[in-house]
Amino acid sequence: QGLVYFPGIQQFESATINLAHGISPSTSTISIAPQTTPLAADGDLQLSFGSTRITFKDCKLDAGAISYDQSGAIVSLTVLDRRWRWEFGTISGTYNRRQADGLIDTGNGDAQDNTERTPQELAKLLFEAMGESGFDVKQLPNDTRPLVEWDAAVPAQELARLCDSLGCHVTIELKTSKAKIVRVGKGANIPSGPIMSDVLELNPANKPDGVTVLCNYTRFQADFELEAVGARQAAALKVVGLG
Repeated sequence: QGLVYFPGIQQFESATINLAHGISPSTSTISIAPQTTPLAADGDLQLSFGSTRITFKDCKLDAGAISYDQSGAIVSLTVLDRRWRWEFGTISGTYNRRQADGLIDTGNGDAQDNTERTPQELAKLLFEAMGESGFDVKQLPNDTRPLVEWDAAVPAQELARLCDSLGCHVTIELKTSKAKIVRVGKGANIPSGPIMSDVLELNPANKPDGVTVLCNYTRFQADFELEAVGARQAAALKVVGLG
């Protein structure tokens, strides 16, 4: 039997969790029986099935609703994993600034003025600004030097932008509950075995009746060579217009 634990819940009816990649939190919907004791505002959410246990650290009780039907009352709770905290915080700094010759400004040997940072170093700065520790950035490609200019920027948004530019995204690893950057399209194969459910969706693109290309005004120039009347030297008439 699958079980779910969250601080303050006495009796649950069902639970559904939508795992999300990226900087947005995974969302859990838990249905419980009405109770008089209060629920915790935050805490660890645990799922167990036999010997398997998955823990989501520092979750937040985001919303609740109560519904009535013929069988009685049911309370529905919405719980977010710790990525709800990533919405906050700021970070400032300019890195990989180029000089007039196109080379990165390394501060002429002064480590304090050196603006060069690898993508993994930038990701570490962002994770630390997000309050994370024990994170893994090893899969982030490290051979480029992107220019970044952060001015009270939101760290999670800048991390998502950095990862997207390098073909990666952020996730929370289920086994360790650690933040991790992974490459898009890389990972374990789908496990073999019977399929519990399968959904096929078709959403073909809408085709237009035609395509119209609109251009801006084009500046053109034409030169006409004319014979001057009453003069020995030929003259040229230059016409400039828009069309």
